[in-house]
Order: sequence, then structure tokens, then C-alpha cells
Amino acid sequence: MDQNQPTVVSLFCGAGGMDYGFKRAGFKIILGIDIDKDSCNTYKKNLDANVYNTDIFQLDPNELPDSDVIISSIVTPSFSSVRSEQNNGSVKYLDTILKIISFKQPKSIVLECVKSSRSYKSNSQFDEILMSLENLGYNVSYQILNTINYSIPQKKSRLVIVGVKRDFTNVRYEFPTPQTNTTTLSEILSDIDLSNNYTVAPILNNRRSKILNLNGVSNAIVSNMHYYLDFNTYLKKLTSREIGLIQSFPKEYVFEGNESSRLRQICLAFPPTLAYHVAKELLSLFDCMDDIERNDLNAQEINQGGNFEIEEKLLKQSVPVLNLSEIQSGKEGAYIFEDSVFEALKYIFSHQLILGEKQYHINEGRKRVDIKFNNKIGEGFFGSLKPLFDIKSAVIFIECKNYTGDLKNPDFDQLSGRFNRHSSFGILICRRIDNKDKIVQICKDISNNGRGYVLVLDADDISYLIDLRKKEDYTAIDNHMTKLLNGLLF
Repeated sequence: MDQNQPTVVSLFCGAGGMDYGFKRAGFKIILGIDIDKDSCNTYKKNLDANVYNTDIFQLDPNELPDSDVIISSIVTPSFSSVRSEQNNGSVKYLDTILKIISFKQPKSIVLECVKSSRSYKSNSQFDEILMSLENLGYNVSYQILNTINYSIPQKKSRLVIVGVKRDFTNVRYEFPTPQTNTTTLSEILSDIDLSNNYTVAPILNNRRSKILNLNGVSNAIVSNMHYYLDFNTYLKKLTSREIGLIQSFPKEYVFEGNESSRLRQICLAFPPTLAYHVAKELLSLFDCMDDIERNDLNAQEINQGGNFEIEEKLLKQSVPVLNLSEIQSGKEGAYIFEDSVFEALKYIFSHQLILGEKQYHINEGRKRVDIKFNNKIGEGFFGSLKPLFDIKSAVIFIECKNYTGDLKNPDFDQLSGRFNRHSSFGILICRRIDNKDKIVQICKDISNNGRGYVLVLDADDISYLIDLRKKEDYTAIDNHMTKLLNGLLF
């Protein structure tokens, strides 16, 4: 087990549907809590984690381990379609969850419930959740997710709320992109023997029975309903194992208890595959911040050594002395140009950008960008992009163009095509700009069309910024970059 894995504590964990999805995505589940004995036995059987079979309302938050993430189902009768018999519609569930979050202060929280047909957005209790989390220091995102959009042959909607601590990262969580292909029941049940356990009895008039089309998808699976597959000559009743597959549990997942209990656990669970997609997006934030924290730790180790003279000497040795305009243009000087730009930016923005890499691969290796840096949160011009301009900038993408003449539209398209949901800001570095008005207009068109934000720097800009950095005039550096940004925003 990777010791750097973000850890998870799960409240009202049930059979562990959400937990299994988080584990599959790369999180380490350390504890689940639920009052139902069969659910806890199922949890223990399938997840490498502790489980408390207890009434969470009686649990002291001091008894819970620290974790990076807290996940939980919420039963809020006023905007959820699930009504609580245990608390007679009170806000006991919500108060308990918020109390634990307030006490433990995890880096992130993920809450989910079955969406009501009524509008949750206009509901006071939903507003209370959002306000409470914001007051606890979280940037909050929420969205209705439908399982059919995530390789699950079922139309089930879930309201998911994700909060990320503002002192952890300024990047707001964004939900996974819906998939275009629909998975059918036949694809999920393809390796299951469906020839047994059938009936020829007519059940069409039974309000507790549903007949499913093997080549289609199911409506939301619920525990108080019997489900049948129609094979023309007979109807096959689905077992808990087959219902579990439709709910996206793997076939090796073992549910404890009798058939009625197993069906209840499955139907109440958050679909694991949907949880996986939610968790993967959240993990990307942790991966980014792990890199930043490791870099900060290395810097602290240098500073704690007290050898500031050596550090300053090394920094001065890294001052770029080569003028970009003196490099041979075209392919012959392309690598030298890129190396020089990399060293120049690393020097100029040493207090703002970290973890620089050349020829950085993205999109699982299908594309690459000349240079990338991670944004050191809260520092200078780059640190201001999100809070002041609402520009996503966890990573800064840079493309280098070492040819004479002005940049053309394909150069901008190449860079903006590298942007993603966490980073929509990049820089084009060229030898010179002949028609500045034209270049600014192209940059404006990109931002106005919602394709991101591109700044263009030429050799003169780089030389000017290097001179400012030598003087340690960081304010002037920020002002120069902000002026360029203002030129395409206003």
C-alpha cells in the first residue's frame, strides 16, 4: 500500500459501494461506520478496512481516525426521495455529519443522496448544507449525476456534493464528464447463466414487478421490487447477484445476509463505478498537491540547513545569459530555444512556479507540451489567476515557437488544445511579434469563445523579465504579466 495514498473515513457506509469505487480509484479506505450488521459484514468481507458496527449518533468524533477525505450518504427527507423512519424527518443525520466534519477538518468531503423529484436548489436545508460547508472553509461543488452516463445500465440519479478545503488547494472540484456510449443489460450480464430460475407465470399486473429488456437499460433499481428479464417464452427473475452487477458491483463482491438483506444493501448502495469516476477527479487534486508539498518540503529542508549563501549562489548560477533572439531560428535551433526558455522561466518565476518539466506528456501519452510548470498556490501573478480572474491554473502549459514571422492560428489552437478542466492558462513564447494588435485579437477570440487564456511573450519580454528578476523586482514582474493579461481581458 502506497503510504502517500489519500485516506478515507466513510460514514453510513452501508455495503461499501462508494468506498469500493474510491478504493479502485486509488484512495486508502481506513474505516467504515454503519448500524446495520449485515452491511458491516459485507463491508468487512470486501474492503481492506476497519468497520464499526455502531450507532453513529452515539459516536464521539474523538473516536474517529484522522483522514484526508470523509464520505457519507445523507438522509435529508426535505430534499431527498429517501425518507427516514428512524429520525422521523428530523435533521439528525445532517447535524451529525456536519459535526464530524467540523471536528475532523478533512481536506475534502463527498456527500451523496438520492435526488428528490422536488427542487433541491430552492430548499432551505440544501442551502444550509452548502452554507455550513462554506463556513467550515470548503469550496463546494454539487451536481446531479445519472448512472446511465457512466457505463451503468440503469437510470439512477444521485445528488453529489464535493467540498475541498480552501487551505488545501484553490482549485475547485469539477465533476467527471458524462460518457456518450450507453451500456446495456446484456453487456453487464453477458457471462451470467440466465437459463435457470425462470417463471412462466404472468406478472404484468403485479405493481411490485418490473420486466426489463435485455438489450436496454433499467430504471432505478429499488429493493421493494421484483425484476424479470423477458426471454419471449419465459421470464427470468433476477437474483441479488445479478442486481448487484446492474448496480456496477463486480461479480466477486460478496454480500452477507439473506436474499432480502442482500437486495436491500445493493439497492441502497452508491453505484461503485459512479463512485470511481467521482473519486478519480478528486484524486487528481491530491496528486497535484502532493507534488507541490514535496517540492515545498525540499525547499524547507534547504532553508532549515541555514545555508542561505549556497542556495543564493546556486540561484545566481542559474541566471540565463543567452538572448533568445541570438539563437538560430527554425528546427536547427529549436531544442536550444526550448531549453533556454525553460531555464529563463524557471529563473524569472522561481517564487511562483515549481516542478518544471520539458516535453511533458498529457492525455495518457497521446499529446505532449513543450514545457509545463505547477502553480505554487498563492504566490504572485500566477497565484492571483484563480482568485482575481477565475482562471483555472493548477498547471501552466508553455509552447515554444522558434521561427521568424508572427504566430499563426494553429499555434494557438495547439496550446489551447492542451487545456483541461483544472488548467486553462498557457503561454506562447516566440522570437518576436510583428503585429501585436493581431496577436492580441487572436488571444481575445480564444478567451471569448471559452477556450481558455493564452499570453504571448517574445524574446524582448523574456530579456526584460530576466533583468527585473536580477534586481529582485518581483512587483514589476507581476505588473508586466498582469498588463499583458489585461490586454486580452478588457
